[in-house]
Amino acid sequence: MSDENTELNNEKIEAGNLYEVGFHVLPNLTEEEAVAELTNVTAVIEKNGGVVKKTHNPQMRELSYEMVKLISGKKQYFANAYFGHVVFNIEPNLVQKMSKEIEVLPNILRALTLEITPESLLPREQRTPQTTREEPKPASEEKPETVVPPMSEAELDKTIEALVIN
Repeated sequence: MSDENTELNNEKIEAGNLYEVGFHVLPNLTEEEAVAELTNVTAVIEKNGGVVKKTHNPQMRELSYEMVKLISGKKQYFANAYFGHVVFNIEPNLVQKMSKEIEVLPNILRALTLEITPESLLPREQRTPQTTREEPKPASEEKPETVVPPMSEAELDKTIEALVIN
C-alpha cells in the first residue's frame, strides 16, 4: 500500500466550509480493501456536493481503547483499525447528513467530521500559534499577604456578637 497524499495543487484554500473527516476502518479487511473504503468515503462526500482537497490512505493503528461495532446482530470488539482522513469543502448545511452517511458504511468502525482552518493543512513548523499563554507573574510582583494579629478571646467574642443577628 502506498502512503501517498494527494496534493492541494497550489490551490488557495479559503477559510470556511473546509472540513476533515477522520475515520477508522475495520481491521479484518486487507490493506487494499481499506484503501477501497477511502474511495467509498470520498464518494459520499462528492455525492453530497463536497469537493475533496486532500486524502490520506488508511493505515493500521493500535487503538487507545477497544471500540465496539454491531455486525450481523453481534457486538464485535476491536483493538486495532485502519485510520484514514479526507479534507474537503462542503456547504455547512450538508455536513451532518454527509457525516451520518459515512458513519453507517458497513466497514467504517467510527468517523468524526471537524471544521478546520486552511492553516491546519500546513506543516506544524509553519503554523502560527493559535493562542499565546500568559507568562506567570514573578513572585516579587504579587501582593504580600496581610498578617492579621491574633485576637484575644474577649475580642473574638465581641466580634462574633456583632455578627450574630438577634
